[in-house]
This record gives sequence, C-alpha cells and structure tokens, in this order.
Amino acid sequence: MLRIGSMKNRIEILRQTIEPDGQGGYKKEKPRRIATVWAAILKPRFWDGDSGKGPTTAITQGIQIRPLKAIDTDCIIRYRNTNYEILDIEYNTDSYILTCQAIKKR
Repeated sequence: MLRIGSMKNRIEILRQTIEPDGQGGYKKEKPRRIATVWAAILKPRFWDGDSGKGPTTAITQGIQIRPLKAIDTDCIIRYRNTNYEILDIEYNTDSYILTCQAIKKR
C-alpha cells in the first residue's frame, strides 16, 4: 500500500549507456539523469549466503517509488551520494519496490 507521507526522500534515477568503441569492445559513458523522484527508503535487509569464495553477507536496500515507465534493472539509483544497482523490481499498481545493493567504489 502506498503512503504518500512516507515518500520524503529525493532520489535520482540514472542510466548508463554503453557505446561501441570501434575496436570490438565497449566503453561506458557517464551516467545521465533520467528522473528525480520522491521515494520511501525501507529498512535494509541483511542476509547470509554462500559464494564461490565461501560464506558471505550481503545488504540489500528497499526503495519504494511511484510507477515510472523509464525504470528497469539497468538503471542506477543515487541517494545521499551513494549509488545503488537495482537487483529486482516489484511492480504493484500504485508503486514500485526496488531491491537495490550499494555499488562498491573500486
């Protein structure tokens, strides 16, 4: 259920385009903003799992927004100078819930 009063955080939705470099590879362009929307930042979820290197722990962040046609899992969310990749989108009639994970800077 969508509660408008809970959507009190501004987030940016970015899309990064990938262009051919003319040598058989690709280069990533700088992400460009496609929208700035109000969102509800949900509680982070912590989970333990296994990876190829052994036990691991991951943190996912839920973000609820109003429906937006331009969003998909290729977009990047920016909230408080942290970029998040979208792992999954739950499509509801009145809102979308994005399951995101912070992108580590390398």
